[in-house]
Amino acid sequence: MELHGISVSGSGYIATLINCYSAGTLRYTKGSGHNMCGILAGPACTFNNCYYLDGVAGTTGLTAPASVRAFYKTSNDPQALMTASVVDELNSYIESNEDDVDTTGWCRWIVGEDNLPALDFDTEWNGTTWITTNN
Repeated sequence: MELHGISVSGSGYIATLINCYSAGTLRYTKGSGHNMCGILAGPACTFNNCYYLDGVAGTTGLTAPASVRAFYKTSNDPQALMTASVVDELNSYIESNEDDVDTTGWCRWIVGEDNLPALDFDTEWNGTTWITTNN
């Protein structure tokens, strides 16, 4: 089985996925092996401040959990959740520590290539402010 992205599945696996997003294509390839990409989690897993790029499920039949919000790269609808807004919300979660999660050392989210969220590995949250590191 080949897994890419955040993968928590199988019998007995329980996890909370925090402050992440999936823009990958979710794939399930039948035959000699399995190939899965994106955020994949078993039914006992929970999602906290997680996002999916609209259309990520494609034709796989896999769907994002109800607690995961869909967003768009761009949209003509000013009310739509778009990449820049998702980046703001991901960083706000890190800064606010609203769920009492220690986010010290977490990297800052930026709008990256292809207008998708990406991590800036040279900027980390030190618990009070963003600092430049040499990662």
